[in-house]
Amino acid sequence: MSPTSAHDGRPAYDPRLVRRIFDRRAASFDDVAFLPREIAKRMRERLDYIKVTPTRVLDAGCGQGADLPALRERFAEASVLGADLSGAMLAKANVAEMAESEANAGWRRFLPATLGKAFGARGPQLAQADFARLPFAAGAFELLWSNLALHWHARPDLVFPEWQRVLKVNGLLMFSTLGPDTLRELSGAYAQAEK
Repeated sequence: MSPTSAHDGRPAYDPRLVRRIFDRRAASFDDVAFLPREIAKRMRERLDYIKVTPTRVLDAGCGQGADLPALRERFAEASVLGADLSGAMLAKANVAEMAESEANAGWRRFLPATLGKAFGARGPQLAQADFARLPFAAGAFELLWSNLALHWHARPDLVFPEWQRVLKVNGLLMFSTLGPDTLRELSGAYAQAEK
């Protein structure tokens, strides 16, 4: 069954629509990113209670890559990758990743490229992908992080099995999403104002 079919009564999912929305908003997304940044901060605080030492981390829905530096700092020995559906968001993430990589190069910048690579010099590790079709092997990650991205996918019933597939057994899935009652008070206020 294709995620774009609606034979089972669920809405058809068109990843091109979501991609276009975020491609258009990539340039100004930082201006309105207060909520994702606050929630990411709270998610990182929860990690204090969980003892994990992943070797590979995936930020599913990384957007412009705002969570990647903090994940790399927290899991310094891990390879941290970002995946997002929007090419424009990933382009901004790539620029941020390159700037961070250059700023953190330190003494490595004086080494020949091959030697720097051997000492673990890291560049951007980003992939453009749909959450329900990740381009990674089964069991590739010990930690899958996703901050306020899941609700943008019309078929979470396809996303969760895919996330389970790329997580190692006993891996940690840490995600945040908007629920059905999110902003209910604001919707009620708008309904009252329209009367």
